Amino acid sequence: MAIVGAGITAAALAERLSQHGIDVDLYEKARGAGGRLTTRRAGAALFNHGCPTSAIVKAGRTGADGLETPIHSALQGQSSSDTSTSTFLAANSVVKNLVAARRVRYESSVARIEKHGNLWRLLASSGEVLGSAAAVVLTLPVPQALQLVPDTMAEWQQALAPVQYSACWTAMFCTPEPPTPDPAIISRLTRGHIDPDAELAGCSAWVAHATPEFSQAHLEHSADQVLPLLIDACGLQLKQTRLTQTHRWRYAICLEPISVSALWDAKHSIGIAGDAFGTHDNSLERALRSAQACAQRMLNTYSGDCGA
Repeated sequence: MAIVGAGITAAALAERLSQHGIDVDLYEKARGAGGRLTTRRAGAALFNHGCPTSAIVKAGRTGADGLETPIHSALQGQSSSDTSTSTFLAANSVVKNLVAARRVRYESSVARIEKHGNLWRLLASSGEVLGSAAAVVLTLPVPQALQLVPDTMAEWQQALAPVQYSACWTAMFCTPEPPTPDPAIISRLTRGHIDPDAELAGCSAWVAHATPEFSQAHLEHSADQVLPLLIDACGLQLKQTRLTQTHRWRYAICLEPISVSALWDAKHSIGIAGDAFGTHDNSLERALRSAQACAQRMLNTYSGDCGA
């Protein structure tokens, strides 16, 4: 089967299905796994610049072994008062560990899916066939997933219409000066990591997440326009920063999830899962529970392999 995306939902779903003998391929448009739980390296610095999420101490790793992977420090980031760098944990490490034994096709952006006989074909925007599978699950933000869902599945379009997201701009930078964030613009400030032998003496790495209000107001602005505003909102000037970057998360936080845990159509062998499903107030927990629910429905459908 095929999973579109390689974030935490996709990783947990692939893990569960693989443990039950189902052959899985993941298709990810980025160069690495993680999705919105992601870490970026810039020179000698590492930044957990993925979307902010509420506190969770452990994310349950799916499977009969019951293994739990602690990722609290990666998700929460180090507080501005924590000067230690030895405790830094890359936010995408849990996802990378889960997909390490899976087949992941990176830099493979799925532009559309088509049913041909008993198989789904996954196609790039150029028309190139990226792969085919007997079943496909979309683990993208709902607006992106709905772009791939066939028009004939109008009931899914209607069911997912209430789902809403807030955007988030993030700035990543190194500086010897302590940031003093403006809470009207910066909602969250956490430390990154600088390699011990790097030539950044006296500097600290930082990630600043903008407020939903600022991010929405500047949603369509360029990174060059937004970056100086975020640096200024941290009480700094661009000339005081190094390795400075920014990133826009158009679908950062799901504001209006729907109550069902996942969507799965056994007749057409297609599903959608992610943090837009479920009633838990923690987005990561919703993503994990959605993956488990989707996997169980698929396992109830198939008694043997679902070949890729």
